[in-house]
Amino acid sequence: MKNSYIILLMFLSLLGFGQVPEIREYKAIIYNNENDTARLEAMLLMSYAYIYVSPDSTFYWADQADSLAEEIGLSDFHVHGLSVRGSANWALGRYDRALDHFFQAWRMYEEQGDILGQADCFGNIAIIYDIQGLSDRAIEYGRKDVRIRLMENESYGLANAYLNLGSFYLNAAETDSAQKYFVRCKSLSEEIDATSLSANASVNLANIMIYRGEQLSAIPLLEESAEIFQGEGNLYDLTETYTALAGCHITLGNTQAALDYIETGIDIAETLSANQLLMDAYELKMHADSANGDLAGVMEAHRRYTAYKDSVINAASTEKIADLQSAHDLELKEKENDLLRQEAGIMEKNIRQANLITLISTLSAILVIALLLIQFRLNKTIKKQKSAIEEEHRIAELRKDELEVLNSKLEELNQIKNQLFSIISHDFRSSLVALYNTLQLLEMEGLGPDMIREHSEGLSAQTENTLEMLDNLLHWANLQMKGVEVEETELELNTE
Repeated sequence: MKNSYIILLMFLSLLGFGQVPEIREYKAIIYNNENDTARLEAMLLMSYAYIYVSPDSTFYWADQADSLAEEIGLSDFHVHGLSVRGSANWALGRYDRALDHFFQAWRMYEEQGDILGQADCFGNIAIIYDIQGLSDRAIEYGRKDVRIRLMENESYGLANAYLNLGSFYLNAAETDSAQKYFVRCKSLSEEIDATSLSANASVNLANIMIYRGEQLSAIPLLEESAEIFQGEGNLYDLTETYTALAGCHITLGNTQAALDYIETGIDIAETLSANQLLMDAYELKMHADSANGDLAGVMEAHRRYTAYKDSVINAASTEKIADLQSAHDLELKEKENDLLRQEAGIMEKNIRQANLITLISTLSAILVIALLLIQFRLNKTIKKQKSAIEEEHRIAELRKDELEVLNSKLEELNQIKNQLFSIISHDFRSSLVALYNTLQLLEMEGLGPDMIREHSEGLSAQTENTLEMLDNLLHWANLQMKGVEVEETELELNTE
């Protein structure tokens, strides 16, 4: 019985071939559906469907999915493209490239916080390391897969991880550790009713027992697995299980039971056209016929064994040549794609640079225009302010002149006032004092009529003089305040 990860490869292969009729449906979604997310999922399914049919198409649709994911802003979706590329390179036997893609996917899952996605990557990485014969690394990443699924309580994935880890330990000849994990896988698989995983675990446990010479203990496990495989229609694994049962019975000397399993296995293998299984079955039949003393049966079994062996070798050689040719064609295609991507990258870079130059030029022009507008507005504002300041200076000069004129007039008026007060205080007051004294005398008793008449005449003359002086004073003040107007007249100077 091959290791469990071989079962996984077969499952992926059947999945790929089983999806081929659905390719038309995926294409209809891709070309007709307006929902970008649905188109993206269809592209991813298309890439998975082509893994074992046309690897070139797998990479093409993975690239298309990446482009659409970038276009609609779902950059996290790139991780699925990495995973499908890893699976395609794995199927092509390009394990280093497959590892590179799965490691990139793991880091992206880690950035996204997708724990189970990381576990899937660890499981795939572990299987590839095991295929390469790097058992220590396979066990390391297989244990990481188990640890995460234990933390997440993801039962089916955990059972499968137990099965894979047991296979890694078995290939490293650590049968005790392998048995421990196969037992865990079988127990958990029975709890969750994962019969296929349980059957594979039983087959691997039986192989350990056969390795230890415990054929009697191995037979019940193989019979249990054969019943499950038969119920699920898994004819390939059923045939291998019958072959293992036949080997156990040959070792125990039960040649008839061995021949019964061999004949049944041969019938199934012929329907599958599985030359490898037929070769293994006829090799056991040679031993069984030999134990029964059936020389003719041995010769016939040997003839058929040799024929199927040659067919397997030729098929393997043809497959190897086809794989090499496919790998060569794919490598050429990838080189072409790399060149196209480089050219597209250079073109995109040039476009970005041109756009950047255009943007810088536009911004520069806008900046220059803005600066010119600012300068124009600033000059206009400065000119207005300068005009306003000049106007203010002009008004200030006018006001200064007016103030000087007014000041001069005020000084003249002040002089007039002083002169007026001087006249009033001296001449006018003297007249009034004399008048007042005369009146005082008239009020005195004892003045005779003659004296009164004399003083009255003097008083009358004095009053008249005072009035005349007041009129002159008022006329003079009026002239001082209004100014003297000069009237020009022509005079005849030459008289006869």
